[in-house]
Amino acid sequence: MNRRQLLLGTTIVLTVALTVPALGGPSNPVAETAASLKKKVNRALATANSAQSSAAGAQSTAAGAQSAADTAQSAANTAQAAANAATAAAANARSTAQAKQDRIRWAFVSGPGTIPAQSGGISLVEVSGGNYTLDFGSSQVGKALLVSPWGGDAAGTARAALCGGSGNPGGVTCTASFDDTSHLRVSMTDIAGTAATRSFYLLAVPQAAP
Repeated sequence: MNRRQLLLGTTIVLTVALTVPALGGPSNPVAETAASLKKKVNRALATANSAQSSAAGAQSTAAGAQSAADTAQSAANTAQAAANAATAAAANARSTAQAKQDRIRWAFVSGPGTIPAQSGGISLVEVSGGNYTLDFGSSQVGKALLVSPWGGDAAGTARAALCGGSGNPGGVTCTASFDDTSHLRVSMTDIAGTAATRSFYLLAVPQAAP
């Protein structure tokens, strides 16, 4: 038997060995191992695909949560900025009010009802005969009120009072729309005591600091 015949015989034997299980013959350990390994690989691949899908879902959820957190942070920052601005505005308003409280304020009022000169922040809101109501923009409780007729007019008298009712020291009741402690009323009369339009100076002097 030559070498070529030996190789041919070996090939035939191997072919039969591999096909015997398919023909109902004895099982082939190599084929069975390969089939089992293939099943395991397929199961592992399916598990890996499932895990990949779960990971993708978790990543999407995390991204959504991060976006919501970013939006909430932005809203919080905006609210904080608004709160800071409101606090600053309130502090400025308190400072302005305090400044008005702590300085002498005055106005020169003409008989016809204008204010040619003043310290600032004072407006004339009502003129009725010889009665003048002025808005100082802040409470004048505790202020000393000084009023003097203008020397360029005919002789007469001048009286000043705090609006807001007699419950306040030196207070009187004024026209309802202006009956609060931010308003002062001045009454002017002629020499006979009759109400008259006259020009005057009015001062509101705060209590001196101890």
